[in-house]
Amino acid sequence: MATSEVIPPPPYLPSGLRHKYLIHGQALTPNRGASADIDWEPNYEKYQKRVAARASLKGLPTQVPEGWPNTLRSPLAWTSDTHSESDYVYQLTTGHKEEIWSAVRHFKELGVHVRDINKANFPLPTLSADLDRLSDELHQGKGFFVLRGLSGTSVSDEDSSLAFLGLSSHVAPQFGRQDQQGSMIVHIVDANGENIPKEHRQSVYTNVAQPFHNDVFCEVLGLYTANTAAKGGNRIIASASTVYNELAATRPDIIHTLAKGDWTFDTFGRDPAYHQRPLMYHADGKLITNFSRRILTGAPPASPRTPGIPPMSEAQAEALDAVHFTAVKHQLSTRMEPGDVTFLNNHAVLHCRDAFEDDDDQRQRHLVRLWLRHPDKAWRVPAPLRMAWDRVYADVSDVDDEWPLRPRLDRCGISTRNNPSCGQG
Repeated sequence: MATSEVIPPPPYLPSGLRHKYLIHGQALTPNRGASADIDWEPNYEKYQKRVAARASLKGLPTQVPEGWPNTLRSPLAWTSDTHSESDYVYQLTTGHKEEIWSAVRHFKELGVHVRDINKANFPLPTLSADLDRLSDELHQGKGFFVLRGLSGTSVSDEDSSLAFLGLSSHVAPQFGRQDQQGSMIVHIVDANGENIPKEHRQSVYTNVAQPFHNDVFCEVLGLYTANTAAKGGNRIIASASTVYNELAATRPDIIHTLAKGDWTFDTFGRDPAYHQRPLMYHADGKLITNFSRRILTGAPPASPRTPGIPPMSEAQAEALDAVHFTAVKHQLSTRMEPGDVTFLNNHAVLHCRDAFEDDDDQRQRHLVRLWLRHPDKAWRVPAPLRMAWDRVYADVSDVDDEWPLRPRLDRCGISTRNNPSCGQG
């Protein structure tokens, strides 16, 4: 039977958030059984063998969970051939760009801290209405769009980041903290220059491919393409609603598995060692998918799964791979250009990347990431996710947030989270 347990928040929470949280889900009882043989990098051969083995099982559900739709009919349910580039790329005009750089100069002249950037002090007289309409597209339409054309050879990293922040304040004005150091801006690069071996770096700070996932503690994902790789590193997205529709039609038992509250999310050395909740939610007529494969399977050698936490079942392993490979079937690989600003509805759009190669000259992949939220347009967050939302988006006066406008990589931030040399704070 599902239970509720009061547990302390993770120790890295700001003091203003260190109150007790109610975690809804399965009771947190240790289980040291063997976990399913599943890797962080999806393995199609293993997946096919698991599908074949489970095909003979009797008694699997033949309908989706009660109250869940057989088919989601929504603009969010798109496939790779639903939209052409002109449907989701908004080309900035010369006038738009002049307006943006004028707003950057205006904001800098005010002398206020970057944390206070907003629509009022980053004025976009003509572009603002279009950004509000595109924000509606995120929350009520297909769930993604790209602003193209913000690059400039004479623009500094600082000014580009300010432009990104200012544009974001018109799309989803609430900024979220992305790690225990309070980083509000994260620069994603292959961190070879930090002299940390590749095998000790979080995968996002290497050049390897990333499987489909959501940014777990995020509502609107903002990405500024400061530079592209010499080869690869493409932006790849897929509709979670389309994944749901195919699985609901062909394997409704997998929807039951995804909706159960017994998925174990590893905290990699923090206290508590794990928490449990569903991967998929349906409420208010909306589907919310929320998971990162790394914290379910581990990603050795940098992030091995914590020993002793409840194992992943065969049903869960099949369901997790089913989400990935169904997303691959319908994925949209989008062309990236320096200066692109991409916004994704993180509840509804899965994303990944392919592997990439930088060169020694100017082609070095560099993305700037924001976690965003629009208080007036936000979807209702399911109860099991509210702790995370508090941690990321709460307005806490005693938090010393970090706003690095230029690339700045923290060694403990890019290395494994349970690296003893980094402590637990």
